[in-house]
Amino acid sequence: MTGIILKNEWRQFTRNKAMIAAMVLIFCCGIYSIQYGHNFNARQLNVLNGIDTSQASKERKYLTYYDADTTSKESKKYQNYTKDAYMSDWFTQKPVYKKPTNFAALSVGQNDNQPYYYKAWMMNNVYNNKLQEITNPDKLLAGNFDLSFVLLYLFPLFIIAFGYNTLSNEKENGTYTLLKVQAKKISTFIKAKLLFHFLMVSSIATILIAVAAIWNGISFTKNYTDILSWWIISQLYLLFWMTCVYALISFGSSSSINALSLVSCWVLFLLFIPATVNYFIQFKYPENERLSMLKASRTDNTKLSDMPRQIKIDSFYSMYPKYNTAAITDTNLVDIIAYVEISQQHTNEVGYQNDSTILQRLQTALSANIINPVFAVQYSYNQIAQSEINHFSDFRKQVANFQQKRRHYIFDNMLSGKPFTKAGYKNYPVYTAESTQNYKIILWPLLVWIALLSLIGFLNFKRI
Repeated sequence: MTGIILKNEWRQFTRNKAMIAAMVLIFCCGIYSIQYGHNFNARQLNVLNGIDTSQASKERKYLTYYDADTTSKESKKYQNYTKDAYMSDWFTQKPVYKKPTNFAALSVGQNDNQPYYYKAWMMNNVYNNKLQEITNPDKLLAGNFDLSFVLLYLFPLFIIAFGYNTLSNEKENGTYTLLKVQAKKISTFIKAKLLFHFLMVSSIATILIAVAAIWNGISFTKNYTDILSWWIISQLYLLFWMTCVYALISFGSSSSINALSLVSCWVLFLLFIPATVNYFIQFKYPENERLSMLKASRTDNTKLSDMPRQIKIDSFYSMYPKYNTAAITDTNLVDIIAYVEISQQHTNEVGYQNDSTILQRLQTALSANIINPVFAVQYSYNQIAQSEINHFSDFRKQVANFQQKRRHYIFDNMLSGKPFTKAGYKNYPVYTAESTQNYKIILWPLLVWIALLSLIGFLNFKRI
């Protein structure tokens, strides 16, 4: 019987021009979203390639100063840069950046709306980064039209349009009584029709995911676990909406009531609950990171400027006793080093606190959205793509640790009393971005909702 129903549904679908047009439309939206995400990634990669090219040229030029002719005044000035580790750091200003993953093109997250490159010279601080691109407020308001948006927002509407009248249409056309007489169980007939709908929607989603993987150079052999995870999450999300249709039509309401109820569910899960949770989070954890960092910087600079030199130096030695035995005894130089280190440490502490607040916001959103499987899906997408705000926090922490290593390397050379050499420059600590391979995806809210809705539909159809 199921096979007959599936064949009949396919025959009716091929004759329904409106549904074919809707399917073509959503497929085109998916292709556009893939291109949008690809272009988003490509823009970031082009910027990073330009940074690498410019930095390589600058470093080649700097290395020529070691062998420069000192007969001219200008060449002598440049060669003096090479004798001081601080000046070498200032001249080259080593950039570090977070390279987007290929999966980031499929799900543009909060991480991708943050600064992704940074000059790591010793007087900068990653938590007080002034090197930021101008943000377009209209762009932030509109959001990103990536594949995750199409799957999360548009596919449910297609499922609703496909299945809202699966049962009510039989009643309204007068075939319901005949169907009850001929069919063994009305629920079997409805399940077969919904299975056809699910297979059609699932096929489109699968094709789009495959196209997105190929388009963005995601290797199926190297990233099969990520691709499979993405596909499973998508299929469970589509199944959630299909069971939502199944549960609501089981009450036997009219087509108009079913359509209104399903659209209300779409508004509830995708608009109302996220907006309410976001309002609660903004109230509990106000966004004042930039203001707190600005206040901390001004306060620290004032305090450090007014602090007696010896107290600064003693504080620096108490933090890092190894420098207390340095060969150099120039108190002016040690005072500058102490100022830089204490200032950077204080800024890092404020930055750590701000990042802790950011992660608390994310955890609160996760806890509050247990009732909303949509957020769990978006969060899981972003974890695979490494585009969530927690990845940005990890990036800043990695850069802060790298900057401290680089800063202390410079201090070692400055306090050694020896000229900085070409070999010393080539031995600078190298920044290596740590990729977050062990991501956490959240599927249990989806599974709970699917089970609950399936149970409601089963019990209602059992009474028919």
